[in-house]
Amino acid sequence: MRSGRPHPESFDSLLAEIITAPDYPLPIPPFRWDEERRAILRAELDAYYARLYGLTRKQLRYILDPADLTPRELADILDPWEEVRDPLDPTGYAARVAQSDFPGETFRVLKEKEQRQYGEYRTRRLVLEAWERLPE
Repeated sequence: MRSGRPHPESFDSLLAEIITAPDYPLPIPPFRWDEERRAILRAELDAYYARLYGLTRKQLRYILDPADLTPRELADILDPWEEVRDPLDPTGYAARVAQSDFPGETFRVLKEKEQRQYGEYRTRRLVLEAWERLPE
């Protein structure tokens, strides 16, 4: 069954025709949908808002995945001290998660979906990378 939507090729030509029309109301064409770009922008916003809320990197790691923190880090979540030097190291993250006995997960469904789709918890990595790029 065919939907009423045009094929992507015909949509591109139709869009080009519309935005070059002299009466087109917008000064620039609309942005193309780019899932990877959207994921990065969402991660940057998450990191930025975490900083605005006054969170430490350890607290952000806890929100993204409580199993990422070591027992010593969990002992005082308000203390910014981190036992983990590089939370972006995938081997270290996998080891911490495997050893964790933390009883809950914050974003379990998202984490499982991304692990199936990307082979990693992509949102966690993107948010922590964005955090590292923020000015102090």
